[in-house]
Amino acid sequence: RSLWPPTPRPRARTRAMIGSQFVGSGAGSVLAFASYLGTSSALDHVLEPQQANCAGLITAASVNFWMQRQVFAPGAAFGVIFRRYCVAEAAIVLSQHGLFLSLMPFKRRCAEWWGVEEESPSVLAFLRTASQAFVFVLLSFPLRRYWVFRGFPASTAGVAGSATVGRSGPAT
Repeated sequence: RSLWPPTPRPRARTRAMIGSQFVGSGAGSVLAFASYLGTSSALDHVLEPQQANCAGLITAASVNFWMQRQVFAPGAAFGVIFRRYCVAEAAIVLSQHGLFLSLMPFKRRCAEWWGVEEESPSVLAFLRTASQAFVFVLLSFPLRRYWVFRGFPASTAGVAGSATVGRSGPAT
């Protein structure tokens, strides 16, 4: 018998990799979300909320491309991933913006529930957060994991019993 811990079975390793990617993708999305919320909130003072929301989504998409590439395919060629990412991000951004617009009629109800004015920045921030979270779980992560970065070596950093794949340099 070996004194070393047993190497996880392939199925367990796959689950661990998907879990690791979900966490990494989520962290990248949180950073992108911060850029989205910051941009949108800053522009709410000079633009209509719908226009500010679009500007924030474009900013977040730019930040998110770099972050997601680091999670799913850090060594992959830029061009192929960028084309797929643009198509996927168009669907994601349209979904997020559409959901945000569909939540706008609930602005008054949220404000009343929290006891704040309808134009309070926290109400718009809540609606933006709700639309982002919903779309991340149901569309963003699955689309990036199974289509945008499909076929590229995945980073498995931090997964027990595996080496980091897709980065230049020695395996860890």
